[in-house]
Amino acid sequence: MFLLLCLLLGGISCTAQASPLPVQREMFVDHHGQMSFEQVQQQAFAPAPEFLSRGYTKSALWLRVTVPPSTEPRLVVSVRPSHIDQLHLYRPAAPSAPTDAPWEIRQGGDLLAYQQRERPDLTYSFWLYPAAPQQATVFYVRLQSNTVQALNVQVRTEADAQHFESLQYLLVGAYICLLLVLAWIALMRALISKDGAWLINGLLQLAGIVLTLAFTGSLARYILPAQPYWVDRASMLAACVHLTLASLMYAKINAIFDGNRLIFWLRTAVVLILCWEVWQIFWGDPRLAMKLNTNAVLFYTLIGLADLLLFNINDRPLRWTIRVFYGLQISYLIYLLLPMLGVGQSGALHVLPSTLLVNLFAAVMLHLVLMRRDVLQQREYALLHGQIQETQRRFQWEQQKLQESATFINMLLHELKSPLASIRLSALTLQRKLEDTFGRQRLVRIQQAIDSMDAVLERCRQVDRLEQGHTSEHPETLDLVALLHDYQRQHKNAHRLVLQLPSNLPVQADSLNVKTMFSNLLDNALAYSPPDSLVEVQLLSSKTPPRWHLVVRNLPGRAGYPDAQQIFQKYYRANAAHHATGSGLGLYLVQQIAQRGGGQVQYRQDGMWITFTLEYPRC
Repeated sequence: MFLLLCLLLGGISCTAQASPLPVQREMFVDHHGQMSFEQVQQQAFAPAPEFLSRGYTKSALWLRVTVPPSTEPRLVVSVRPSHIDQLHLYRPAAPSAPTDAPWEIRQGGDLLAYQQRERPDLTYSFWLYPAAPQQATVFYVRLQSNTVQALNVQVRTEADAQHFESLQYLLVGAYICLLLVLAWIALMRALISKDGAWLINGLLQLAGIVLTLAFTGSLARYILPAQPYWVDRASMLAACVHLTLASLMYAKINAIFDGNRLIFWLRTAVVLILCWEVWQIFWGDPRLAMKLNTNAVLFYTLIGLADLLLFNINDRPLRWTIRVFYGLQISYLIYLLLPMLGVGQSGALHVLPSTLLVNLFAAVMLHLVLMRRDVLQQREYALLHGQIQETQRRFQWEQQKLQESATFINMLLHELKSPLASIRLSALTLQRKLEDTFGRQRLVRIQQAIDSMDAVLERCRQVDRLEQGHTSEHPETLDLVALLHDYQRQHKNAHRLVLQLPSNLPVQADSLNVKTMFSNLLDNALAYSPPDSLVEVQLLSSKTPPRWHLVVRNLPGRAGYPDAQQIFQKYYRANAAHHATGSGLGLYLVQQIAQRGGGQVQYRQDGMWITFTLEYPRC
């Protein structure tokens, strides 16, 4: 690619050195485009610069060119650029002309088939037969075009014209090869990475190739030599499609670097502009389409200045790459576009194939930007991969520690349950044999303490199994009313429970999980309410959706009202709740079981009451 770029720049330099003959140029504008050649000859011509630009108008531009005396038998007149609608050359008749008319008319432009041209060159070229060796030669050129009004007429010797044409072939070939390389790289990257930015970039380079073929005359010479209408329309369509893809590409860059969203949507709106331009090119006024396209290029160039200021780019090389290329491209576009709108004078870059240098700037910049972005993304991916691996190592370490902790807890629970069972058995034996009332009461308290400790250990075991994922549900048909009655019969404070239950409520659920949730909610209410207060228990059901609800209400005891933000957190106990035995795992266990089964548990303060509501699917 570097070799192609050097070849391209060398071709531009050599083309600039192919100097034409010095001529005198004068111009006249026929604003209505209706005057005949004879009428124009009578008009006053004004001095004209070497490069002319009059913007997109319906007027006809006449150029009178005076060539100094020459000893060459014939010279070559070249008219650029290579995409002009109507071009007529009025030259003195050749000595071998079959008629006595003093002037010959030769037609050129996109409306004339390439195979009908007088000379097979990329640019519009004609033969010119000089007058007597000591006499200057005068000829006229008439230009009228919808696509461009930048005009340059030059006269060369036949040898210099051939040399100039060869250099143009070299220049166009190097340019197209460079774009092909960039397009191939972009499309391959898009295919591999599935990245839309590379895809749009590849399509943009292919559109640039079509635009180059159209604007350099290669399309007319090699593809559509007998279809001047389609050459003309293809040239205009290529310019509009290229603008659309370029704007979408910059919209993509805007999105990549978190640019302004308004600018993003303005750039994507170019698709609507393209639809209108296509309509005008084929069924309306092509001049309006091309004028809008030129104004759109200028508009999107100016909002590109805002992109430079609003892009969020942290990488310094990438930031300066975009600023330098964007700045060069914007400056160059403004230089090219203003004369086409009637502001300022045209130069050599407006008519040479090197007018497409702006596209080369964009192609190289986009390629560098996307490659740098890919490098930064790869660095981010590598960093994220490293972080993921570190997280995995930490997770495995935590899992190992958790497993060790679970093993220790299981061992500890086993070691504690065995002596507790022995103490419970001994207390029961003493309680039967001891006749002292005070001693029997003390044994009862010991038994209650053992039961509380056993309950704490059982909750620890249940939470550990739940968090280790060692639990599994075995749904079966249960009668919730029967389960609550069983709990009431077995509890020592059964007289404090006020049950409001239906006659029966069959559900499909895991028996152990339901019993665990019931016992923890009811134990919690009985333990943290005043000793002689009542605990209300209500069991409800709903059909849509099919769920059952357990509502447990109690008055606050010494512990007061719990913290609603922490009530279901693991190990949470209110500061004033430490008078009672507990682990802070009961409500946490209820919530975990309920959520895993598709239900939920909620707490609210209902007036003076503490209310817990357990909601769970019926099947």
